[in-house]
Amino acid sequence: MPYQMTDFSSLATLIQSVCSLVSLPAPADPAGSTDTNIALMRTAANFASLEMLNAYEWSQLTKRGSLTVYTATPPVPGAPTEVGFDLPEDFYRMIDQTTSRFGPVAPQGWMISPNSSLAWQIRQRQIWFLAPPPAPGQPFDYMYLSRALVQDADDPALYKNVASKNGDVFQLDGILMSLLTRVKWLEAKGFGNLGVIIDNDAKREELLALLDELFATGTRADWVAKLLGADIVSAPINTMLEASNDPDVIANGHVTHVEHPKHGKLKVHGTPWRFSETPAKPGIAPELGEHNEAALGELGYDAAAIADLKKRGVI
Repeated sequence: MPYQMTDFSSLATLIQSVCSLVSLPAPADPAGSTDTNIALMRTAANFASLEMLNAYEWSQLTKRGSLTVYTATPPVPGAPTEVGFDLPEDFYRMIDQTTSRFGPVAPQGWMISPNSSLAWQIRQRQIWFLAPPPAPGQPFDYMYLSRALVQDADDPALYKNVASKNGDVFQLDGILMSLLTRVKWLEAKGFGNLGVIIDNDAKREELLALLDELFATGTRADWVAKLLGADIVSAPINTMLEASNDPDVIANGHVTHVEHPKHGKLKVHGTPWRFSETPAKPGIAPELGEHNEAALGELGYDAAAIADLKKRGVI
């Protein structure tokens, strides 16, 4: 069944849409842009249109053809007569609905039209018939898919198979064209299979450079929101201060507070251990020399000896 869609896109709107999908700045003049990414995207768009042409029998590209098949050459006994007729200039391929019964599918196989019993095949951009009847001949109706994919920007009556102007309009589903163009663009840049970055250092560096370029177009918060919105696990890389204020870090006790006699309330690392019977309790570090006298007293120094050490600047 032919697929019908009227949501067409011009080359300019298509490329601007793809730029939005990959977070590249959208050019004002996609057709004339010399940016390598945009130039590659123009090529990707035309490749995408050809792939889509192969995928469906688009109603807007489905056309009807008609021939009167005959031979003006008398048949030669024992030799098959073959006569070729030109196909329409925009012919791409026959549509399967043309006939309901086919002959052998082979490089030189003949297909049989059940309505006329004519045997035919396509070769060298012509349709050939085997042993056609003499004049006045026999009618042969068929349906074909046109390769006139693009409506010209300057001449609406002109259709072509490659878009090169901003206003050239693809006669295909605009949304699918945007999505497939993005895929073709990534493939053209060598990232159709991201596994290549595992074994290819050059590709890995190229991908990282591309990501750097893309991430530079938005803030960290913007990108985290986009990635989470696309159901991609992501989180910001925090500074030490940001990490200490993270709600999850605080809720899990990885950061806590202690009261210091001189400096007041201080934020310190929490303990990584959790004991039910003897819970850890972070404390504060002593001042420089705060426990000198107690420690030296335990080592046998009396008050006079400790005073002498202080006087000489030892402690």
